[in-house]
Amino acid sequence: MSNIGDTPTTTTIEIFQPQGGDLTLRSSDSVEFRVHSIFMSVASSVFNDMLTVGSGSASDSTVQLNEDAETISLMLQNIYPITSPAITTFELLEKAIQAAQKYDLHRLRDNVDRELCLGTQNPLIKQDPLRACILCDTYGLSRARDVNARAVDSSVNLRCAEGLLDLSKRLPGSALAIRLVGVQCVKASILVDVLFRFQEEPMAAYPEMMCQSCQPRTSSSYGRGGEAVVYWKHKWSLAVYRRILEAGPNTLTTQLNTIIQLPPKRLLSGTSVCSGCLSVIARDDAYSRWANGIKAELVRRLSSEELTSLY
Repeated sequence: MSNIGDTPTTTTIEIFQPQGGDLTLRSSDSVEFRVHSIFMSVASSVFNDMLTVGSGSASDSTVQLNEDAETISLMLQNIYPITSPAITTFELLEKAIQAAQKYDLHRLRDNVDRELCLGTQNPLIKQDPLRACILCDTYGLSRARDVNARAVDSSVNLRCAEGLLDLSKRLPGSALAIRLVGVQCVKASILVDVLFRFQEEPMAAYPEMMCQSCQPRTSSSYGRGGEAVVYWKHKWSLAVYRRILEAGPNTLTTQLNTIIQLPPKRLLSGTSVCSGCLSVIARDDAYSRWANGIKAELVRRLSSEELTSLY
């Protein structure tokens, strides 16, 4: 079975035993099912071939199967003309897919595919859409995979180390690729979180960091809970974001020191920002205090276990 989850759950499915029958199926855990060979032949091309090739009458035959009683019971409930039971665990769901593909059981395959295509409308899938998506991909269920991929996108956070490490455990064969992509993903997420929250520390601006013409007329709090965000800060954040995003873990502090020490006019060269604001911040200590506060927060976040656990 594929490695799609860590914690097995207990199923409460009731074992289905047909009445009568002329053929015995024995499960891997030694439970026998007396079934009707005609139903088995019609429902499954594999069983049809087995019964055609076999010698003697069906009533004398016992077919040993590799599946457990729970799986065979589910197979029979999707072969006989009765209501198919709900599948309430991922373990049974995976066994159902395997059995449907192995024995060419069209009804079981269609029922499972239909349930998977419900996405998070299915209570089981809602518990773990990532597991459902991996399961669909493992067994080539492309339509259901795409449905559940959209569910993952809207409900699973893969922009943090915790989510990416969980994904790499579920897909050990892709762990290296996940970590390589994940480092850049988490790094970008941290940079956005620090550099583009203009109304929060450490990005909140001081009043002296803008010229008089840019100071808002209706607020005296200039970014600290107020309405104003100085335009040059947008450009400054974008410039820092681009430079730090390309820095490796061993050059991070050096890159930050270089950026912080750059004169604002040089860092923002080629951008259309207020020359009055640039003149103000160039001659005031507030810019240095502000920029060093941002540097300290970036070093803390980018050196934390949140990111380093992915290296």
